[in-house]
Amino acid sequence: MENLRMLHFESYDRWSKSNVVLPSSLESLPDGLKILRWDDFPQRSLPQNYWPQNLVRLGMRHCHLEQLWEPDQKLPNLKRLDLSYSRKLIRIPDLYLSPDIEEILLTGCKSLTEVYSSGFLNKLNFLCLNQCVELRSLSIPSNILWRSSGLILVSGCDKLETFSMSNRTEVVQLSGCSHHDTFPTGKGSYCQEYPRVWLGGIVEGGLECSHAGPSRVMRTFNPVVNIDRHEVEDKEVEKALNLLYLDILDSTIQREGVTPTLSSPNELCWLDLSYCGSLTSLSHEFDLSKLKFLKKLILNDCSKFEIFPEIKDTMENLAVLKLDRTAIKTLPSSLCRLVALEELSLHSCASLETIPSSIGDLSKLCKLGLTNCESLETFPSSIFKLKLTKLDLSRCSKLRTFPEILEPAQTFAHVNLTGTAIKELPFSFGNLVHLQTLRLNMCTDLESLPNSILKLKLTKLDLSGCSKLRTFPEILEPTQNFAHVNLTETAIKELPFSFGNLVQLQTLRLNMCTDLESLPNSIVNLNLLSVLDCSGCAKLTEIPSDIGCLSLLRELSLSESEIVNLPESIAHLSSLELLDLSECKKLECIPRLPAFLKQLLAFDCQSITTVMPLSNSPIQIPSNSKEGGFRFYFTNGQQLDPGARANIMDEARLRMTEDAYRSVFFCFPGGEVPHWFPFRCEGHSITIHRDSLDFCRNDRLIGFALCVVFQLPDTNDMEGRYGSFSYCLKYESDFRIHILPNNDKLTSHFNWEGRERKLDQDHTFLWKYNLESPGMSGMSRMLPRARSFTFEISPYIDDNYIRRRPSFLSIVRDIKATVKVKECGICPLYTKEKDDDNNADAGGNYGSVRFSKNGIEEPSGSNVAWKEEAL
Repeated sequence: MENLRMLHFESYDRWSKSNVVLPSSLESLPDGLKILRWDDFPQRSLPQNYWPQNLVRLGMRHCHLEQLWEPDQKLPNLKRLDLSYSRKLIRIPDLYLSPDIEEILLTGCKSLTEVYSSGFLNKLNFLCLNQCVELRSLSIPSNILWRSSGLILVSGCDKLETFSMSNRTEVVQLSGCSHHDTFPTGKGSYCQEYPRVWLGGIVEGGLECSHAGPSRVMRTFNPVVNIDRHEVEDKEVEKALNLLYLDILDSTIQREGVTPTLSSPNELCWLDLSYCGSLTSLSHEFDLSKLKFLKKLILNDCSKFEIFPEIKDTMENLAVLKLDRTAIKTLPSSLCRLVALEELSLHSCASLETIPSSIGDLSKLCKLGLTNCESLETFPSSIFKLKLTKLDLSRCSKLRTFPEILEPAQTFAHVNLTGTAIKELPFSFGNLVHLQTLRLNMCTDLESLPNSILKLKLTKLDLSGCSKLRTFPEILEPTQNFAHVNLTETAIKELPFSFGNLVQLQTLRLNMCTDLESLPNSIVNLNLLSVLDCSGCAKLTEIPSDIGCLSLLRELSLSESEIVNLPESIAHLSSLELLDLSECKKLECIPRLPAFLKQLLAFDCQSITTVMPLSNSPIQIPSNSKEGGFRFYFTNGQQLDPGARANIMDEARLRMTEDAYRSVFFCFPGGEVPHWFPFRCEGHSITIHRDSLDFCRNDRLIGFALCVVFQLPDTNDMEGRYGSFSYCLKYESDFRIHILPNNDKLTSHFNWEGRERKLDQDHTFLWKYNLESPGMSGMSRMLPRARSFTFEISPYIDDNYIRRRPSFLSIVRDIKATVKVKECGICPLYTKEKDDDNNADAGGNYGSVRFSKNGIEEPSGSNVAWKEEAL
């Protein structure tokens, strides 16, 4: 193998292991190798008899190496070294033994403590030491930081103490830096135009020195400096920067014809002093305006920083200034000299009281962050001279006044005043001529809105939680804006009749408007309205009788209102998908429902006595009904009469037998299985034997209607009303038991919108179980040969229950639950033929199967109660 030039054993992902097996220890490799790649190499070192003079690329990822050679050997031609994720690697040779090295990858070498070179590495371009968690010293004299493509990655090296990339062996201690993250960190703090050092995740230790060498930009050298999480005093900032500058200057060597022209530390392009907990200000001697090339200044989380210095001269390059979570009280009027400023961030500056009017002179400012400034009481009207698209003052809890807007502001599209102390908006607010979104939610002192707001191009107006807002302004003429209006938890008593002029309105939320008594009849003119939410309107007693005109209405919520009767026109809401009537304590009747309704919620409607025939027959089916199905929840209707219950059962039969409905569920007060179920039984299981299994051999069989009746205990103990059950469909065929899969869970309680709703009486549950596609693949393919078929309900057991600690509440419920399965039933469902009569009786719809006591096995546990399995 003397002529072998490449040996390659690669694992293509991190989980696969090499299947190369060595009969014994490897004693040698061909000396002519130029490329060696051997992932998961099993030995502690490379063979001593191997002479790697010709090696150009060496890659041994995830290997068991502790060191490469003993003693070290020269690799004069090596250009790439990759030993990533070699967790046992303790040391690597002096890198100067590989003077032509260009790329070094040692990611995840968790036992490595030192990486060094005794000589200058002129060609080094990429160094990756991410997640070398034991690394304490990195010292490689090189010009990597002077290259435009040079990159060093040292993320997650928590114990790194010494970092030196210069041609000097001595280091410079940064004064007062007891912690570190120097230079661009793992947060992404690096300047893409310049050489990069990435030191993310270094949070402890005493980093002695960092050299971000100058790079050639417009014949000027611009180091990038970050002193992140230091305990640095204000006067020490300048001292530290000078030390860095001196070290960089002294370490600069002339390579590739480059002569450094760095004349002062003021040629920094990036300065990050985040988390300097002792920094109170920048000293008078430290002239910020002299940093002519500074593009970013970051002082985030300098919690004692109170005074921002005067800017003595124009700064033409500073584009980003971040002062988040500082103790700053105001900004100097000389702020206007930051002529290139594009972003000013003052988020969570709890002491900020004022903003200078000169901010309006920052013609390039397009991003301003002022959220959660708890002491800010007002701001200058000059802000509206800026080219901002978004003004966010949310959670500025003392902001009481909104300034006049003296002339039209063309760029402002979004204003957020959430959680402020604003009492009113000026009439000149209408000068925000292109405003699209206005958020005033939780402005608890807001009492009124100016009429000028209705002339804006708003698409969304959020007034939720404005608890003192009692009136909505008159809308004198139809407006083409206002698509979404949220008046949740306001003090609105009534909406003006002119509200119907919001002709583009799509969403209207009035939930928890506890003083609202009625809706204006003009609301039926809102032809685009798709969501109307009046839940929690405790004084609302009626809705307009012509509400059926809202042909695009998809969701209507009237829960927890005082409505007694619903208008018959509700059946004409042709797009309605969700109707919520829950806890309408005075509601007496559920009217005929719209044809395409997908979900009816009527939890805890205790006064309902009448349920009209819910839909026309034959039932109308939307084209996409297979996706949504139909769900009907009606609970605790103590006054429900037998005729109403029969109407619900008939509706369930219609929905179940429609091929187009894939998912159907009904829950309603009742203590018996519907009459149209051919197989029914007391207790928790029913088994159908061979004589009655004709349905299993019918090729039109598509599934089953299943029914369970839960019997609630006669007790006032609420915990006893919790019960959780699963069900099983199984059949015997070819002397084996086959189980049809399902992951459904039945409970005697519902968790809806964060509230648990329990059953107070016996309830009937009906749902549809679909078999597989017509090919009857899998287990259901053997169904035609079934000798028996069983539907069984059993206590629900969570597979994860054993692996986790149950809560106290679940233990209590497990002990007290006494919910019983009173009855159960099963009814085969078939796909319809063209000549099927939709009004056929149960036998016609469900085939020739009839109830036969001889074909049903009475369960032994008919009246056995199960305790709920804790979840």
